[in-house]
Amino acid sequence: MASEPVAEPVAAPVEPPVARAGGPERRLGRWAAGLSLSPIVLWFGVATLAAPEPAWHAEYRDARTPDAAPSVVFERELQRYWDRSYSRTPGGIEAKHVDGRWQACLALDAPGEFPVLLVADGVASLSIDGTERWRAEGSKERVTRGELLQLAAGRHLLEVQLRARRWPSIALLASFDGAAPKAIGSGELAPGVRSYRPEVGGDGRVSCPER
Repeated sequence: MASEPVAEPVAAPVEPPVARAGGPERRLGRWAAGLSLSPIVLWFGVATLAAPEPAWHAEYRDARTPDAAPSVVFERELQRYWDRSYSRTPGGIEAKHVDGRWQACLALDAPGEFPVLLVADGVASLSIDGTERWRAEGSKERVTRGELLQLAAGRHLLEVQLRARRWPSIALLASFDGAAPKAIGSGELAPGVRSYRPEVGGDGRVSCPER
């Protein structure tokens, strides 16, 4: 008599492990996400370290209290626009009553002739090395005053002043490389042209040290 076939044992299905909150799988996911973002964090850190220091020494003063100490900040470029939604300057001064002054050093390796534009809504002036070059006065609308400025090689102190009217605006634009004029910023502006922050002495005098 033939023996009956013996059934092979069937292995019970194994359920995959359930990842617990805070377990290795979740931590691994967080680490992977962190590593995927690390190039962005690294780039941001390098960009911050490589950025030049702000070149503009800015002073904001409330015209209604001229004897009060100004609010002093350092800015990377001279380009400010105020309106009802952006109505206060650094230091909390109402823009409609602000007197502003901005100073920066400009260093040239060689003499040159450069287009420079002063854009203002208010009463503004541009001085170079203590001598006023020209004024721009926008009593009802923004105006632009521009010229070709001849500058000698060496260091020059730029100074812009603004007396507000209505919602003021101020910008100093220039081209040092033949491209369209843009706001004078900080650091290297073109080969042989750079800007940096001036030094203010204890007597209040501003100078451009060699750098």
